[in-house]
Amino acid sequence: MALTRGFSYPNDNSSSGYLVPLNGGGRVRLPSGIFANLITDRVVVGNTGSPTGIGSLLLIDAATGHVRNNLGSGAPVAVGDGMVFWMVGCDPSNYKPCTLHRRSVAGGTTSSYRLPGPPCCGALSPDGRLVAFTIERAAQDPRYALGHPFPSSDIAILDLDTARLEIVPGIENPPKVFPGLAFSTDSRWLLIAVDAGPETRLLAWRSGLPHPYESKPISGLALASAPIVVLPSPTAR
Repeated sequence: MALTRGFSYPNDNSSSGYLVPLNGGGRVRLPSGIFANLITDRVVVGNTGSPTGIGSLLLIDAATGHVRNNLGSGAPVAVGDGMVFWMVGCDPSNYKPCTLHRRSVAGGTTSSYRLPGPPCCGALSPDGRLVAFTIERAAQDPRYALGHPFPSSDIAILDLDTARLEIVPGIENPPKVFPGLAFSTDSRWLLIAVDAGPETRLLAWRSGLPHPYESKPISGLALASAPIVVLPSPTAR
């Protein structure tokens, strides 16, 4: 059965955050000073220091709140299918190559991938072969007055078998604006939800297309990155 939980962060009243069940059950107290980020296979990925990923990256047992492993300094990028992806040596204020690491939350070897810039906010394909994320550009786009020290970002897909990095054409994300990302159940399509102010634009892209397809937008403001949940096609009766 899937473990469905939300997170609460440490605050002025408590040095410890909690895992908060969304489908019943008791709260699980996290170690002091830990900011939970993501969860997969009953393992919480969290950081010491702040929710932005500064400090050590820890793997925490979701049932007990005990630390299973310390992955060292880094910030989480994505989790899924029992895997955790985190970045090392990435500085959003100083564009330069950095490293994306991948490892099973159960242990084992770590795979590493060199990236041209800082990644963020990723999603893993159901077949475990692809991971999509935003990746910061080397410089600000001179066509726009961004009013922000950080440049805009692209959406990229990394093939974990070949280490090939492919940029989704025709999409430029403003600084600190992160689209919702998810893969189709067959892992062929990347689905993208873009905050467009009074509505959310829905896009779909796969390798080889010159630009994403776009469907009818969803009306209404989004409080944060619009999440996408992909459901299997109903079984024909």
